[in-house]
Amino acid sequence: MSVWVDVVARARGLSSGILSDRQLSEIARSRDVAELLDRLTSLDIIPGGASAEPRTLELVVQRRAGARLRLVSRWSGARHPLLAPLFEDEDRRSIRAMLRGAAAHAPSDQRLAGLVPTPALPARALSELARQGDAAAVAALLVTWRNPYGSAILEETRLQQPDLFRLETILTRTWAERARRVAPRCGRAMRVFVARVVDVENAWTALLLAGHEGAASPATLWVEGGTLLPRDAFVLATGSRSRREAATILTGLLGRSPLAPAITPEPGAEGRALRAWTREQRDIARLDPLGPAPIIALLLRSRGELLTLRRIIWGIALGAPAGRRGAEGALVT
Repeated sequence: MSVWVDVVARARGLSSGILSDRQLSEIARSRDVAELLDRLTSLDIIPGGASAEPRTLELVVQRRAGARLRLVSRWSGARHPLLAPLFEDEDRRSIRAMLRGAAAHAPSDQRLAGLVPTPALPARALSELARQGDAAAVAALLVTWRNPYGSAILEETRLQQPDLFRLETILTRTWAERARRVAPRCGRAMRVFVARVVDVENAWTALLLAGHEGAASPATLWVEGGTLLPRDAFVLATGSRSRREAATILTGLLGRSPLAPAITPEPGAEGRALRAWTREQRDIARLDPLGPAPIIALLLRSRGELLTLRRIIWGIALGAPAGRRGAEGALVT
């Protein structure tokens, strides 16, 4: 098993640049976008002279998260393949956003919102994907680039009416299968990370299917690889008469687990999950300080910062009350 002491040391230094909850709270109290820009500039998050346009600010914080990920990738050197589940989880999110955007015929800039560039899908590649007219074109372009997720979704996208829900399940299942092959070689921290992602995707699927008669069979949407949510509980929750009933089932099973904060498809669920998972990775790091847990925690916190800043930026731009601009504790400081 690889030793990560050099990358861990650098990751700990890099994590010191992630904004604290106190700093984020102060930023969220900005009266308008102009004051927000001043605060972000004073913290060296936004370069001097930047435009006070919300979309411009959002792009800068996305690039900030992408820069951290690229640094971790470069620092890992020959060990890069062992961190593939982290990088490909961002790719999965990006491709999912592209498919949703294509289905909704959304403008290309909206499809890019909140996405983090990765070594496999850098900013230029994401921009090209965002310009594609439909799901089939997204898949075809990924295949051209020899991206494994392109070939996974290609057949479904060629149907006359591709099922978006099934496409997202295929993406998650493909990621889980690839991640589970790598995780044992990286250690407990990565195995736990992979399991948590699979569990939360299954939980959200169950909540979304609950109360919908004639929905797809749960067996076709279940993803293997989680450790906290058994298949029978998933099937029971998906067959519930309402989302509230499904949430009750899931909460009864997972109420004290690291998955508990995510048992809702409402806004803020991902941020709460990131907080719980970061704590879990820190607990693992205490027992295995030379393993990849601090690296995983860094990237979880980085995504949490991105989610929080995006919510603040658009909350201020849209005039939301200061108390509604946070991301419900997306960070652990």
